[in-house]
This record gives sequence, structure tokens and C-alpha cells, in this order.
Amino acid sequence: MQKINAARQILTDPDKRELYDRIGWEKMQSHIDDSAFPIPRFSGNFFDIFKHKKDNHIKHSLKVSLEELYSGATRTVSIDRDIVCVECNGTGCRDRVSCVCNNCEGTGLETLTHQMGPVIQHIRCTCSLCNGDGQIIHP
Repeated sequence: MQKINAARQILTDPDKRELYDRIGWEKMQSHIDDSAFPIPRFSGNFFDIFKHKKDNHIKHSLKVSLEELYSGATRTVSIDRDIVCVECNGTGCRDRVSCVCNNCEGTGLETLTHQMGPVIQHIRCTCSLCNGDGQIIHP
């Protein structure tokens, strides 16, 4: 049973799985246990140690009575989640693509030209039509 639990822990944790794929089972058994030393290894990017790992489990508090706990009960729970819209594929427009801004030609910058006498001044600034996105979403 311990071997099954160890295998499950390795296969479900992406970091341990990557280590297992690199060094194999024998070296994995002699490897330092991650729970004893919670400091991340320096095999990847140093700044990865500051990233928050995403928890795949959903945690929800639910109040139940002792009777419901003992005899069982069914409850419906609403969970909010972010998904990509099927109609627009996350672009915000119905034809699933956003259009390139005609004002800045997709660069997000427009050139304003001012002339004072013989002096011509060109100023590049954020596009006023697309707000610097370079794309316009037509509803």
C-alpha cells in the first residue's frame, strides 16, 4: 500500500513527476523528501519560488446538522469558474476574431502631426480609437 501511495504522489504532482521522469524510481527513493525541506530546488527559474502554486481542489464550507451527517443528505452547491466563451472564443466579438484597428494599423500607437510655421512636429501616442490594444472588437 505504501508503494501505491508513493506512486500516486509522484504521478499527481507535476514537479515530482518531472523529477521521476529525469532520474527514475531508484534515485527517487534515495532523493531527499520534499516534505522535510519545503525550500524549492534550484532546477528551474530562481523566481519560481515566489509563485503561488494553483490548488486544483475546490474547498467549500457547508453547514450540516449532526442528523444529516449521520443519515446523509444531498445539497446543491453553486461554484463560479472562469471559462472561455463558446460564441466568441474569448475575444469578445461574435465572429470569434477581433479586427485590426484602422487608425493605428495594429501597432497601438498613432502619430499626431502639428505644424507651427515651418516646423512640423510628429508625436507618437497611444491610439485614441483602440486605447493601445491594436484591435477593435465590433459588437
